[in-house]
This record gives sequence, C-alpha cells and structure tokens, in this order.
Amino acid sequence: MDNHLTVRRFARTARGNIAPLTSLTVQNGTTAIAADNFNGELLVAATDAVAVYRFADDGQAAPVRTLSGITGAQGLLVDTDADQLFVLDDFGSMLHVFPRTASRASAPLRTLNAAQGAFACEGFRMAICN
Repeated sequence: MDNHLTVRRFARTARGNIAPLTSLTVQNGTTAIAADNFNGELLVAATDAVAVYRFADDGQAAPVRTLSGITGAQGLLVDTDADQLFVLDDFGSMLHVFPRTASRASAPLRTLNAAQGAFACEGFRMAICN
C-alpha cells in the first residue's frame, strides 16, 4: 500500500494536457495545503505537523522546515503582510498563530479557542480581514 501523495504544481496559466512544473511526493495523511506565493513556499499539513517545501522542490524532497506539536491540523493560511502562519488545530477547536518561519515545536504567538469543531466546516476556508 502506497503511503505517499503527489502534489503537482502547474503554471498559473496552464491549459490542456500539460506536464506539471513539479511533482512533489508528500506523506499520506495530508489534511491541508497552502501556497505562500510571496516566499515561494508550499505548506503541507498532516494531523501532527506542518511541513514547508520550496515551490521548486520535486520528487521526494525533504522539507525546508517542519512545525511539530500540531494536533489534528485542519486548515492553513499564510499572512505575508504580518509574516504569520495560521493553523486550525485540534480538530477545529483551536486557531494557532505562529511566526511564518516557525519550526520544530515552536510556541504559537497566540491561540483562539472555541468549542470542538466551531472553526471547522465542509470545505474549510480562512481569510485575513484588516
């Protein structure tokens, strides 16, 4: 049984039957993906960590950094203006805010708490509003 997934990256204006720019192999169990276009990074969340790759990474590349200590990651959002990473965690009951470049078991800058699943919904989306 294959325990990996492939994330394919295409040109923004790609059409038709075209080869991807990159085909990155990531661990099975991926729960969320976010693109940081400003810094050229792809963030891939699993239930227990967020791995960060460069857009140019291909094949079975090692992540440039990994944020661990996540419990049930459900969503990711990168705020490039504030240089922060938002992680919907604990199966939808906590929203953690980290420095964008956080790695290992970094402590969040702040955490919002709610009832289990309060932040989650089908096809979860996050947005930054100033």
